[in-house]
Amino acid sequence: MRAYNSTIKIKQKPCVRCGIKSYIFSKGRCEPCARIENTLANDEKESEKIIQEEDLSGLIQDADAIFSQYIRLKYADKRGMVKCFTCDTVKHWTMMQNGHYIKRACLQLRFDERNCRPQDYHCNVELYGSLPIYTFNLEQESPNVTTILTEEMRLVYKPSREEIRQIISEYTPKVKLLKQKLRNQ
Repeated sequence: MRAYNSTIKIKQKPCVRCGIKSYIFSKGRCEPCARIENTLANDEKESEKIIQEEDLSGLIQDADAIFSQYIRLKYADKRGMVKCFTCDTVKHWTMMQNGHYIKRACLQLRFDERNCRPQDYHCNVELYGSLPIYTFNLEQESPNVTTILTEEMRLVYKPSREEIRQIISEYTPKVKLLKQKLRNQ
């Protein structure tokens, strides 16, 4: 075989992958072997990327679960009952939710204790956090905190996997301690 419009004769050589004598296509491989290896390499890169993305989202879900438990337990009384931050509803801490002044999409404040208080489902979900009441109550607790949180919200921030692991490792023992205190009373 000759290359197109050339006087150079192309020789067949054994493929380094399959060993069959053929015209070498890429890196000592025949065309079918080169396609197979390139496809496998591309699939491996894509699956690693997906695993990394899932890993971060999975870590954030784990951190959400632990942090939410911590906030609800922190404001619970000796019997495990919690008052909603925006209404007079009192329920067991397991029946409440972790409400946020600045919504959870803002990752730098998602796990900030100044931003979170226990809320019942009605206030947190159906009334979208009852923001006017939430703001008023937060200001009563700590003046100017809403201004500070609003300014911090404007910062661009993406947590690393290590930072999310740090949050999980910080709040896990706190949750265990608070649960232990409830059991002992």
